[in-house]
Amino acid sequence: LNVNSYLQLGIAYMHRKGNGYAIEYLAKAAHIESKINGEETLLSAGIYYQLAAVHWRLNNYGEAKKLCEKALQISLRINGKMHIIAAYSHDLTSFIYSRLESNKEAIYYAKEALDIKLKILEDKHVEVGVTYLNLGRIYYEMNDLVNARNCQEEALKTQLVTSGEIDSYTATAFLNLGNLSAGIREFDKAMELYEKTFSISSKIFEPEHPTKEVLEKTLNILLKVYEKENSKIADAYRGLGYVSSKAGNAEASIKNFVKAFSIYSKLKDDPCVSVAKMCKKLGLRLVGLHEYGKAAEYLSETLKMYTHIHGEVHPDISRMQSLLRCVLDLSAEANNPSIEPQDLNKRAEHSRFVSSITYVLWNSSKC
Repeated sequence: LNVNSYLQLGIAYMHRKGNGYAIEYLAKAAHIESKINGEETLLSAGIYYQLAAVHWRLNNYGEAKKLCEKALQISLRINGKMHIIAAYSHDLTSFIYSRLESNKEAIYYAKEALDIKLKILEDKHVEVGVTYLNLGRIYYEMNDLVNARNCQEEALKTQLVTSGEIDSYTATAFLNLGNLSAGIREFDKAMELYEKTFSISSKIFEPEHPTKEVLEKTLNILLKVYEKENSKIADAYRGLGYVSSKAGNAEASIKNFVKAFSIYSKLKDDPCVSVAKMCKKLGLRLVGLHEYGKAAEYLSETLKMYTHIHGEVHPDISRMQSLLRCVLDLSAEANNPSIEPQDLNKRAEHSRFVSSITYVLWNSSKC
């Protein structure tokens, strides 16, 4: 009972990134198990594997390698090669050698893990996909792009069957294939795969997750390949603007939206209207959150965009000017310490009412 309790606590702390506590509890579990049943048990092998995984996370590769080999040897003596603990141990040993830049050994252990998994699991099992991803990554680092692509394509097929499209491993497979396509100068294919990665990532990850990196890579590739006044460049800037806003970086968001709008407007492309709408909606959302300064920045840019699209005489221009004045007043009052909080709350309620009415009117208009 104590062994299992310590083991479960150790694993729980691993998932919560409490690596120090994880090592403490897993070490206690290993000590108790070895005292009661000796080290030659599958439970001991499993505990040593978990300990190795924690040390790997902490970049303690020497200790991780020693513990992983210990887990592997125990598993091999008890059940032979065809056991899931042996597969996991081969996988982790491959990761360790890869971090140590010993790619030949990393490939060997990854292939061993794959061979075991293909024999004891189904062909399209999620764990098979994980090993294909690892193999593809190692081949990519070795600049063996043919084998890298084959492995990543197998990983993607497996992930689509086992986990579906909206999954982090599937997103990783699309991203890796995008990097490979960029590496062999298939830029249109790379763009398609990066867009797929971003689409999945935006649905499953928190705003602070580095999906922005994917778009920045896309943008850098496009800037090298296409003319600067290209709609795909504008698409990438628009995506960066959206991701930056989700991460709370209003300055970067507005900067990228303005770049996107500038290109769209020169191309006389319809998406320039969608950029203005996105800027407007983000501004209205910030009003609802009482972040009036940031809201005013978004709405001010929206006013410039709508003026460019419609000219100065248009119903939407009047609505925007009215709303912007209201938000600027609230921003000024929020920074005035002499105003009572309850008075500011009343003004905020009024602002949200104005925002709601304006939002409904806008959505009912043709623009």
